[in-house]
Amino acid sequence: HNDIVGYESPNIDKFAVLELVDPGNREGVLLLDFMNEVYSNFNTPVLRVELRGSNLLEKLIYGSLTIGIASVHLAEERGLDPAKTESIGKYKKRAREIFAAQ
Repeated sequence: HNDIVGYESPNIDKFAVLELVDPGNREGVLLLDFMNEVYSNFNTPVLRVELRGSNLLEKLIYGSLTIGIASVHLAEERGLDPAKTESIGKYKKRAREIFAAQ
C-alpha cells in the first residue's frame, strides 16, 4: 500500500530508508546491516526503528502503527491527502478482476 501511494508524488532528491527491525531476529538484523552498507555507498540516510513488544503480535502492531504514522507524515509533507487512496482503489479493483478470472 505505502509503496504504491509513494509513487504518486515521488521525491527522489530527499530519499531515505526507514528500517523496522526485530532486535531478536538475528538474521533480519544481519541482512539490514548488510543493506546499510549498500545504502552508505549512495550516501542514503537510514533510520532504524527497533520493534517493541513482548511477543510477535505486539511487535507487528507496533511496526504497523509506526509505518502508518510515518506514511501520514510523509504524505502531508509532500502535499498529499493521506486519506485519499485512488491508486489503491484501482489496485483493489484490478486484483478482484484477476482473482475472479481464476
